[in-house]
Amino acid sequence: MKKVTQEEFDTRFANGEKDFQNERLVDLDLTNLNLSGLNFENCDLKDTQFDGSIFKRANFKGASLKVASMSDCYFENCNFYDANFKSSELSGANFSYCDLTNANLNNQELPNVIFNNTILTGAKLNNVNMSEVDLTSATTDLKYIQIFGISSEGRVTYCVEDHKIYTNYFQGKLKEFSDYIKEINDVNPDEMSNTSLVEHKMLLEIFKLYK
Repeated sequence: MKKVTQEEFDTRFANGEKDFQNERLVDLDLTNLNLSGLNFENCDLKDTQFDGSIFKRANFKGASLKVASMSDCYFENCNFYDANFKSSELSGANFSYCDLTNANLNNQELPNVIFNNTILTGAKLNNVNMSEVDLTSATTDLKYIQIFGISSEGRVTYCVEDHKIYTNYFQGKLKEFSDYIKEINDVNPDEMSNTSLVEHKMLLEIFKLYK
């Protein structure tokens, strides 16, 4: 895989080149740019800074975005099929009409991230804080999605599996999500720990995917 330097990218981009497929663009500064139409398929984009950039019809299929910084980016009609976002920074990012099928979003905080009319089928969302995520019109088949919450001690605190939910509230039993909502709403918030309240808020966000 060819490595692209900052100078080479700047030159090629200035000349209107859009195809960077199968190349290594590691630790580059691509902030506050309009990168619409660029092809990053199967690229290694580890540690690259994209903060504040705009992407329309960009292709990130199979790309590695590990530890990349994409805060406040705007993505529209972009392809992230099988992309790896593990441990990347996505705060304030907006994904509109994008395809994140089978994308790896593990170990994310996702503060103020918007998934508007975005496909999340098969996405991996293990150990993700979804309490501030906007899932407006997000589409997915939860039979194939992976969502797990992991405590600091490595204990599974909740998981969603095939339209059922496991949480520590139910002594390890799977329940229909609708039953979870009914039962948890009967719990007095004053009797819940701060950790449980945060977890409950995340689960309510996940519940939006069922509607």
